[in-house]
Amino acid sequence: MILSAPFPRVRRLVIASLVLLAAGCQATDTGRVSVPALPAWRAPAQSGIVTWEQVAAGVQQHAPGAQLVTSDATFTALSADFARELVAWTRVFLWHQNKEARGFRWTAESLDCDKFAKAFTLAAELAAARAGVHAQPLALRISVWQVSAFGGVPAMPAGQNGHALVALVTDAGILIVEPQSGTVATFADYPNRAEVWRVVIGG
Repeated sequence: MILSAPFPRVRRLVIASLVLLAAGCQATDTGRVSVPALPAWRAPAQSGIVTWEQVAAGVQQHAPGAQLVTSDATFTALSADFARELVAWTRVFLWHQNKEARGFRWTAESLDCDKFAKAFTLAAELAAARAGVHAQPLALRISVWQVSAFGGVPAMPAGQNGHALVALVTDAGILIVEPQSGTVATFADYPNRAEVWRVVIGG
């Protein structure tokens, strides 16, 4: 994308957003809001490549009939320690300061549930890339029917209850994360675990 001279303020904001993670702050048009640096990737205890076939089998085991969408072929679990650090970082970056950092609040279509999930999983991917990991982290964007309330998101009526959040496959099991609040549960304790209908990895 090329920004021409008539849009200097737009150029400044775009450049500021590009250095967001490296600088450790959220740029706004009124100043800066400090956030911690993106946590460093930690290899899982059982390191090794996970194949597409293994991922597909795992999805069908935990979410029978769910659609799996990915363009990657090799995957890796996350360490539970890294997952916890990532959740803590995201609570600051996406939630606690979103009332101060301009635009970082739920906004229909442009920053709704699937965008919060995408931002969370992208952070995991950036940390892996920075560490030179040659596999797609198993930070999944899952779509569910929000039959039961979870993480501050209420139950919704049938026909209007599609919702997106995050599943992290770690060396200590699967964690479900509501990225809009930072709430975490094990898969076994997640109330909508039987309502997963799509799983997206990467992309």
